[in-house]
Amino acid sequence: YDTEVVADESIAYIKFYHGLSSVKVKVMLGEFYGSELDGYTIVENMVLKDQPTLYKWDQLSNRTTAKSNTHGENNPRDMNLWDYVPEGAGDNAGKTFTFYGITVPQEDGYEAKDLKLTFTVRYPDPLKTDINELRKNKTQPTEWKTQQYEAAIPSSKRVFFHAGQCTVINIKLNHRDEEITIGAQYTDWEFIPTPDESS
Repeated sequence: YDTEVVADESIAYIKFYHGLSSVKVKVMLGEFYGSELDGYTIVENMVLKDQPTLYKWDQLSNRTTAKSNTHGENNPRDMNLWDYVPEGAGDNAGKTFTFYGITVPQEDGYEAKDLKLTFTVRYPDPLKTDINELRKNKTQPTEWKTQQYEAAIPSSKRVFFHAGQCTVINIKLNHRDEEITIGAQYTDWEFIPTPDESS
């Protein structure tokens, strides 16, 4: 489409801007990987916590402001992100899981809390799984262990969700001491068609 649309009889010019923000969360298992058994690990149930649900769109620019409703609340909601490839992409130490969502823009003026994400990691129980048996029969593990994780970036290290852009959040898992390294970067809008889970 054209960014400038001329109304009938050239009375007005209307400019269109994309007001929502794309979110991409990438979980990398490189530092989590300790043995061949870890290659079966699954990351799932990624939730972006406490996202505002209302925003004001400036009619004269592409500026948006997360805002409160008439009762002085911004009604934050947890947002389940969509898992593009549930089984993960890549193999072994190069295995990654990527999650997508769309949220309300949160620019400089928004008083953000700590950015929090929760997710689940499922991996074969090493005491009840024989890797040689899995290789031989080309089967999947049947005994699993599950660990809940929370990744957080403090509000002092602001992560912005810019209107019309994609915020990429990178998470690295360390299997040895279960530390999490998390950071963010910004790219142009990245369109990934996601299922409509609105309610």
